[in-house]
Amino acid sequence: MCCINSHEIDWFIVEKLQRDGSLTCTQLCRSYRRKIRYAIIWEHLDRLYNAGIIKKSSTPVRNNERHYSLTNATKYQLDNDIFEGVESKREDPVNKKEAEAKRYKKIRTLLLFQAAAGSSRRKVTQEFKPGLVRWLNPETRKYEWLETYNETGVTAMDIIQSRDDSNAGLFSHISFNETDVNECYNKLNSV
Repeated sequence: MCCINSHEIDWFIVEKLQRDGSLTCTQLCRSYRRKIRYAIIWEHLDRLYNAGIIKKSSTPVRNNERHYSLTNATKYQLDNDIFEGVESKREDPVNKKEAEAKRYKKIRTLLLFQAAAGSSRRKVTQEFKPGLVRWLNPETRKYEWLETYNETGVTAMDIIQSRDDSNAGLFSHISFNETDVNECYNKLNSV
C-alpha cells in the first residue's frame, strides 16, 4: 500500500458522508477506491470526530460499530463553500498571506453572523422550566440547570472565547487569536 495522502482520506470521508448521510467505518473501508486497512480509516474518523467535523451515534450497530455523520456546522460550511477540512497547526510560510486571508474571512463571517442575529448565551438558573439544559459544573462537581438568553451585538471577545452558542457551532474547532479578531473587528467598525 503505497503512500496514501492523509488529506485525501479526510476529503473522501467528508464527501462520502455528505453524499450518503451516515456510514460505519467498515462501509467507508469497502467504498474506498483501493484496498485500505480498517485502522487507517478509523484513525481518520477519530481525528475528524475530535476536530468537531463529524459526529458518531451513541448506539452501536452490528459488530459494535457506530454510524458516523457530518455535524450541522460542517454541513453548513460545505453548503456555503467555506469548508477547509482538518487544518494543520503549522502554517506553511509560502502560503502565509493566503492562510491569513482565510482566517480573516472566517472571523468576518462570525462577526457578521453574530452582529446580525445577536449571540446566544447560557446562564445558571435556580428554577426548573421546559427548555433548560443540564450541565455538570467541573468546579463544584454538581449538576446545574442552564437557560438560554440572547444578547444583541457582538464583541471581539465573543469570538476569541467562543462564547456564542448559536450559528450551529460554526468554526468552533478553530482558536482565533485576539490580535486577528480585533483587527477584523476594527476594520468592520470603520466601514
